[in-house]
Amino acid sequence: MRKKLLVAVLLLSVLLSGCGGSRDVDFTTEENTDTWEDDAEYEETGHENTDTDYDEDAYEEPEEAIVETYQFTKPRPFSNGRAWVDFPIDHKYGYCTGAIDTDGKLVYQADSQLFYVSQFQDGLAFYRKDDTVESPCGIIDAEGNVLFESQISHDDGYLILAYGNGHFFVTQHIQSFDTDEWRYGTIDKNGNILNEMQASDENFDLEDWVGDVNTWPAIRYIGENFIVLPSGLYNISTAHFSPFPGWNMEKTVGDFYEGYTAIVLDGVDFAYIIDTDYEEQPCESYGELQNVVSKKEEFHSDSSYGEGLVFGDGGYSDGIGYYDKDWNLAISLEQYRENRIKGGAFSGGYAPITMQGADGDWYAVVIDRQGNLAYSPVRIDQVDLNNFQNGYFQVTIDGKTKIIEPDGKVSTPGTDDLSMLNDFSFGDVGDGLICCMDVDDGRWSYVRLDGSGIIDCVKLMSGSIGSDAESQTDSYIIPDSYDITGKWESVDESGFGQAQPGAVIVFDGNRCNFYSPNDTYAFSFDGEKYVLNLTTPLGESLEKTVHIIDDDNVEIVGTSLKRIE
Repeated sequence: MRKKLLVAVLLLSVLLSGCGGSRDVDFTTEENTDTWEDDAEYEETGHENTDTDYDEDAYEEPEEAIVETYQFTKPRPFSNGRAWVDFPIDHKYGYCTGAIDTDGKLVYQADSQLFYVSQFQDGLAFYRKDDTVESPCGIIDAEGNVLFESQISHDDGYLILAYGNGHFFVTQHIQSFDTDEWRYGTIDKNGNILNEMQASDENFDLEDWVGDVNTWPAIRYIGENFIVLPSGLYNISTAHFSPFPGWNMEKTVGDFYEGYTAIVLDGVDFAYIIDTDYEEQPCESYGELQNVVSKKEEFHSDSSYGEGLVFGDGGYSDGIGYYDKDWNLAISLEQYRENRIKGGAFSGGYAPITMQGADGDWYAVVIDRQGNLAYSPVRIDQVDLNNFQNGYFQVTIDGKTKIIEPDGKVSTPGTDDLSMLNDFSFGDVGDGLICCMDVDDGRWSYVRLDGSGIIDCVKLMSGSIGSDAESQTDSYIIPDSYDITGKWESVDESGFGQAQPGAVIVFDGNRCNFYSPNDTYAFSFDGEKYVLNLTTPLGESLEKTVHIIDDDNVEIVGTSLKRIE
């Protein structure tokens, strides 16, 4: 039995690359049983038992094994080699959020679905559990280690709002008999204070936007020590908060470029250019900023500043197109006014444009710095003008994700070679992968841009954080044959589907009550592991790995079943 267990562990240790389904595709797309019983027998051979006889380099760490796989339901783009995904932990009642690497391996798993997660920057990310100001939050590194956790209380704790240049911008709510005060400052990844906490005033307006999930993607580091928040700009170098005049008006703030950026307040049609010395004090005039480089009134835009230009409509007197930091119309696109033209930020000498054609459909194209169209406009379903970098444009055509290249070629991720984007990060692209949804089955996957394959599930490994699977895999065996028919009792403190603690699960050869009260099932060996394929009366299909401990004990989806008949 001991030898069978050893062989089983060795076999299980090579299950590293698949999710148990046909979606892992290529898109080009001997046991040593000679042992010494004791040192005495060894010494009888005439050899001395010395340290020099031991070859340290001969030892190899055991490889990880796949314990379970989960289909993700909400993927985010990769950054720093990590991506956040949501996935069902029991396929019916609960979801959680986790971080995976570029092989789909789970490196961090939260115990529930998280309200907000930041992209990884400098090997770090932060999360919020819910939409309240008292939400638990934390900081993790790329290995899934939780470096810092906190939660606002009456006299302590933080809520993490943003990250940039080594600083996590945080707020806290101090409440007592004679105090009710919001404060803000910055901490490092371990929770040590970098910029001392200071009292805020009504311009900070945290409670008005902190629970709105739509505002959080706009909270980001824009360079030159500035973090943009819905209510203003915070300079991590000077610890000064510059409020916007009315946080709830539409605004767009671009990244700094050569020391300048633009702030566009679309609600009052004002636009401003600021530099790295920008500081604003609370002001009375709605829509007015004072300490700016320049200002333009009657300017309509929701575009970001990029490479020294910002797209907007200055009215018929000034025209529509791209304006420079002195508010000169550098690129006129007035000839496309009737096409309801919109423009995005310049990147790599190109800018993304959308226009409505004479047929009423929408078209995408890019222009150069002279305003020339790089190719004939391409008909699209939809597009986000921010999903663009260096002339490459992520769009949706016929419900499918496509990339329009700078020469107008429309490429399909997974089919066409897009390896030139391996170092790019825009839209759903990052770290050589792009997340796409299959329009036929509604399932998400990460497609490798070089066409070499996909990641279509989360892989829980034997050494994964938040899993005790590593200690359990030594008990798993893979026999030549196995019969699962019979009556089983769920003996864990928690369960899955109908297999709740104490429940009796019956497999009769065709039907079972494991997931729903009346599933049909097929039990088989796929060449690497035993698999249970379930189909519910409503047609929902599940495929789960069956981990075999012995003739009378198995584990499925973390639920232990003991044969009772």
